[in-house]
Amino acid sequence: MAPEEPKSTSSAGAGADPAPAPSGPDPDELVPLGVVIKPHGIKGDVRVHAFHPKSPLWDGPRHVVLLHEGQERRIKVKKISRAAKFLIFVLEGVNTREGSEALRGHEVCLRRSELPPPDPDEFYLRDLVGLLVFQDLGEGEPEEVGEVEEVYEYPAATCVKVVCEDGIREVPLQEPWTLAIDVEEGVLVVGAWDDLPVIDG
Repeated sequence: MAPEEPKSTSSAGAGADPAPAPSGPDPDELVPLGVVIKPHGIKGDVRVHAFHPKSPLWDGPRHVVLLHEGQERRIKVKKISRAAKFLIFVLEGVNTREGSEALRGHEVCLRRSELPPPDPDEFYLRDLVGLLVFQDLGEGEPEEVGEVEEVYEYPAATCVKVVCEDGIREVPLQEPWTLAIDVEEGVLVVGAWDDLPVIDG
């Protein structure tokens, strides 16, 4: 799952009765923001595929954590340049093509505590994982039907993978399928989804 810019909840409708609130995100959690694609030139620079290249996180130098096979390396990004399809990082202490080649495939991460907090009506997509899913058909109390396991960003829509008793559904995060999202309460409310295919779990 790719990380993301904060998403607004302004389009969501009324929510279900609150579920027990989650403990909240771990501030030390590593959040992937991109991946090193390949070296750029011969002086140690690297090309980075940023999941959200227009993010203000890339407006200037900063420290990042490079993650590969469970190994972390905190490193300073001395300069960031934007190309048409990738970012170019100048990394402190990486001065040769061999050094940059060794970083191919490393995830570029920040600690959760280093991310800008979302506005009150926004959330990070990764925070949807683990939410309880309630279905509100407009008759009686909403019924718990599953849990969000993953988030997918497609060109046409962002969807959540909901694990239910009868299988798996990919639910678009837009009406009429998604009615409300309350990350604080740990709840995502859906409407009728008979038109969504069920995938065997």
